[in-house]
Amino acid sequence: MSIRNAIDSSVYEIIADFSNSIDLTENSKYGKVNNNGEYVIPDYEKMLFFKNKRFKVFNFVHDAFFKFQEDMNFRPIEGKGAVGSRLFTSDATLAAPDARKVYENYLNTAHKSYARGLFGTEDERKIVRVENLIDHYIETLRHDDRNLPITLTKFIKSNLSFVNPCISGLMIELLSDQKSLFIKNANFIKEVWFSNYVNSAAKAGFLVDRRVPWRLVANLNSENLHVYMNKYNITKDNFFDSFYIKTASLDIQYLKDFFLFSYKSLIGQTDLAEASNLYFTYPARIEECDKTISRVIKRETIDEESYYKILFDDFFWIRKYIDIRILEEEISLNKSLREKLIFDIYSIYNQASGGNPLVEASRYVNLFLEQQK
Repeated sequence: MSIRNAIDSSVYEIIADFSNSIDLTENSKYGKVNNNGEYVIPDYEKMLFFKNKRFKVFNFVHDAFFKFQEDMNFRPIEGKGAVGSRLFTSDATLAAPDARKVYENYLNTAHKSYARGLFGTEDERKIVRVENLIDHYIETLRHDDRNLPITLTKFIKSNLSFVNPCISGLMIELLSDQKSLFIKNANFIKEVWFSNYVNSAAKAGFLVDRRVPWRLVANLNSENLHVYMNKYNITKDNFFDSFYIKTASLDIQYLKDFFLFSYKSLIGQTDLAEASNLYFTYPARIEECDKTISRVIKRETIDEESYYKILFDDFFWIRKYIDIRILEEEISLNKSLREKLIFDIYSIYNQASGGNPLVEASRYVNLFLEQQK
């Protein structure tokens, strides 16, 4: 179990009872879905850095955090100790990382894992063009019990250790999660200053994470937090539309990039369009003369402009996206439901006005699948 999500049961029983708190295990969607129930990530360009330049946070969360620190430092508290002093005066040790970079690093790991399992196998010989690789990858997902995500939507939705809750942009951690600190702070809630800590958090508009009590969670329902939101003309109603990106709007582009990179890696194609793994031999039997010969097979090279603009139309990618999302969500659609989904997608795509029809179709796929659970 990750240290970040672990706390011994006796401490957890006490944590579960204190007020102004949230359990992010039970509320795993908090900060990850918008008001329509769609998964989102913060627009990192619209966030500001803490003074340590390591992490970003939204402007109103930044202001509320310094109000919290001000309030804690104003209180005459006995026995703060080294840990208490750090909590009240130091910068955050973790706020929002760039969600897209975190996901892209994960995709790189996923590619390496896929490549290791493919290279040198019989399946590798069957891949002579990029669509073969796409189909092979989907078939691999179908038989992979680990159910590891490949789309950004599923990645953000998952509980992988890659995806710290702080990725939502609404949370700030005040201590690192090194094992020594975890052990040292197992009785965090028993510190003499803890009740003041919780009260100061509430005054600034934060909840305290029950399982990781040194994590502050911006409470979008708090009137105290609204004071800081109002300063920037932010409301609960416009917040997600103004400062977040729908993951569905990025999913298919990331899939296109992933499959192109994987195929180019397979054929050894460089940026100069040279390829070192185009040819391979394949044993073929000639029945007439009862001989086995080595047949030479040539893989196709890939031109990026053709790949993105000519080879595959939007409906090709929508169908592949549907296949992948169904597998990721472990949903079984009967023929009737699948046909309805496809029909709806075609209608939405053709009727989309003023926006990106592919994005609108992707959004609908996710909303449809959520309704099937």
